[in-house]
Amino acid sequence: MAIHGIIGYDLFRDFVVDINYSTKNIKFHNPDSYTHKKNRKSQTLPLSIRNKKAYIDGKVIFEDANSVPVKLLVDTGSSDGFLKEIT
Repeated sequence: MAIHGIIGYDLFRDFVVDINYSTKNIKFHNPDSYTHKKNRKSQTLPLSIRNKKAYIDGKVIFEDANSVPVKLLVDTGSSDGFLKEIT
């Protein structure tokens, strides 16, 4: 599936990206001079880059308590809720 958009591999590769959904702001920081500020209202998630696309690992938990690990594509500009990579 082709993914097109302004926020992608090049920005995640070169910058620390700070996304604030409540204020609708995205900030890009130079990783050499960035200092992480702890905030109890925010969460830091590790990204993995595969084929120039950013993913986070997650888990889908079903009502019967079974779970399935998933790799979710980070696409903040899409109207899609999320996409699961099928390997």
